Amino acid sequence: MQGSATPGAKSKSISASYALAVGAAIAALMFRRILEPWLGLNNPYHTVWLAVVFSAWYCGLGPSILATLISGLGVWYWFLPPVGSFAVENAPTTISGMVGFLFFSSFIIALGEANRRSRSRLQSEIADRITVEQNLRVTERALRQSEERLRIAQKAARSGTWESKYEPRELITSPELRELYGLPPDTDRLDGGSFRQMINAEDLQNVDSVLAQAIASHSGDLRIEFRITRLDGALRWVESVARIFYHENGKPDRIIGVATDITERKQSEGQRQQITAEAIAATAKFRAVFEQTSVFAGILTLDGKVIDANRLCLDVCGYRAEDILGRYFWETGWWRDSKEVQEKIRAGTVQAARGTAYREILPYRWADGTERIVEFELHPIRDHHGLVIFLHPTGVDITDVKRVEAELRKSHEGLEKRVEERTRALNASLVSLESEIERRKKTEFVLRELSARSLRLQDEERRRIARDLHDSTGQTLVALRMMLDSLSKVVASVPKAGELLQELESLSNQALQEIRVTSHLLHPPLLDEVGFSSAAQWYVEGFTKRSGVKANLELAATPQLTKDEELVFFRILQESLTNVLRHSGSEAVDIQVTADDRNAMLSIRDFGRGIPFDKLSSFQEIGAGVGVGLGGMKQRIRNLGGHLTVSSDGTGTCVLATLPLADADPVNAEPSVAEAPNAESPGQEATGEGSDDADAEDINSDLPAPAA
Repeated sequence: MQGSATPGAKSKSISASYALAVGAAIAALMFRRILEPWLGLNNPYHTVWLAVVFSAWYCGLGPSILATLISGLGVWYWFLPPVGSFAVENAPTTISGMVGFLFFSSFIIALGEANRRSRSRLQSEIADRITVEQNLRVTERALRQSEERLRIAQKAARSGTWESKYEPRELITSPELRELYGLPPDTDRLDGGSFRQMINAEDLQNVDSVLAQAIASHSGDLRIEFRITRLDGALRWVESVARIFYHENGKPDRIIGVATDITERKQSEGQRQQITAEAIAATAKFRAVFEQTSVFAGILTLDGKVIDANRLCLDVCGYRAEDILGRYFWETGWWRDSKEVQEKIRAGTVQAARGTAYREILPYRWADGTERIVEFELHPIRDHHGLVIFLHPTGVDITDVKRVEAELRKSHEGLEKRVEERTRALNASLVSLESEIERRKKTEFVLRELSARSLRLQDEERRRIARDLHDSTGQTLVALRMMLDSLSKVVASVPKAGELLQELESLSNQALQEIRVTSHLLHPPLLDEVGFSSAAQWYVEGFTKRSGVKANLELAATPQLTKDEELVFFRILQESLTNVLRHSGSEAVDIQVTADDRNAMLSIRDFGRGIPFDKLSSFQEIGAGVGVGLGGMKQRIRNLGGHLTVSSDGTGTCVLATLPLADADPVNAEPSVAEAPNAESPGQEATGEGSDDADAEDINSDLPAPAA
């Protein structure tokens, strides 16, 4: 509720109301004075009624009375005769008019005051109602916040509230409880039978027993833990805390409680129990290992006193427990003969007590005086805060190991002497072997040079033989044909002479054709005249025409090859096509001449039966096993710095010859056979063996030469 106005403010408000009422009365009188020319002295109260009504309605009781008095006196003085005086000229009329004015003014003032008070009460009631509504909203907001905090707390604690009538058994659930039990969100009520079915059968009897005892004792409080099976099948532990409310007759009326999910707590308890059991078992295992190992193990205090030692080690060393336990470790019988070792162990104890492990190999003695060697270590034992609480000495007897090490060291020294002797012998053999390798490299170089020279001489000889056959033997056969023509005219009258001469002419034509074919195959003239591309086209066309094997020749832009490189490519083409015809059985062969920035490549691929795997492997490994043809090709291309690759399988064989380029800029393909001058017709060529070791008889045996 709003507070009341201060006295000063209230006084100012009252003064303003009186001033406003006085101002209204004066204004009404002045307005009536203005209207006097039109109204005269009749009806003097018309304008002052407005001042009375205004004052009664807006200014209050006192101001309205004051405005009425001022208005009456003003009308009496200014508008009632005699004007300008308070004298009465017509007393009955003046008094009756004044009484009527005062009466109606009183009535108006009474109505205004009643209305003002009614409005004041209404405003006061409205203000009170607004205040009450505001208080209610604040209360509701606080209640909702309290409920929200309760829900958050319940959700954080995995709790939910519930209420149950004792008879009939029906559970009223909260949203948090429905979430805890896995109930549908709209299940705000759950009958007692359904709830009991959710409780684990092993815990149901205990729940009933605890509830019955709480009711019988009238203690009012109930606390119990049990398991439930949610609707989704999950098993949860629940702790329920409740209070029982009773009727006046002492019978239970209803139960209100809170259920909390304690599954994680139960799991933690189970884990703690398991950890405790495992710790007990681990301790038992530790004691078993500690007592049964022959390696020394013990426990020392921080100042070095022995409080435990494994019995088996003591038995092996011949000591009793009372000889060791309770004594400083460096004063035990193990170290009795060496003050130096005792001081080392004392210093190691101080070092380990400060948190740093100590390790050293030390001599020690058994109880019978036998001297032994131990690999001794002393480690700090820390608690969970990292503080050193005990020391743990361990010792491994390495006497036998040291003895074996000495024997091994002696054996190693002897072995090193033998290795040194053997190394000297191997170095001598290595020098001899390097000398032999160098000699063989020189021999291989000489053989390669001889092979290259032999191939060059062979090519030159072939070129010379081809030229001689063409220039000498060919001319002789031409002269023979001319003489046969002349002879045929001389003996035309001799019986059967014509037939004999025709047969001789046929034989001479055949011999001339064979000489020409042999000459061209030994060294094609096109190779010297127009280059490899034209010679290859000429040779492939003649091969296709007479062998029936479809040869597809593809000549890309080729680089400028030297005469030796063109000759090598041509010989490889000859040998490969001869092998296709003789051995492959393929009906087609693809020939490609390509080049890149560094190499020129010739590829011949057939689609026949391929080369047997063992022969191909032999060729790839040692360069032999497939005849002299491929070996000759490999040697030729190797002399020019190139290489030959042969691949073969059941789908055919591919021969790839690669030559390095001295100039990387390709040039256009050379002119074709049709454009070459003095080119022999493809119909005059015969295909044959193109290897370095093939002779003329092998060349002509593959295909029959055409008749002249």
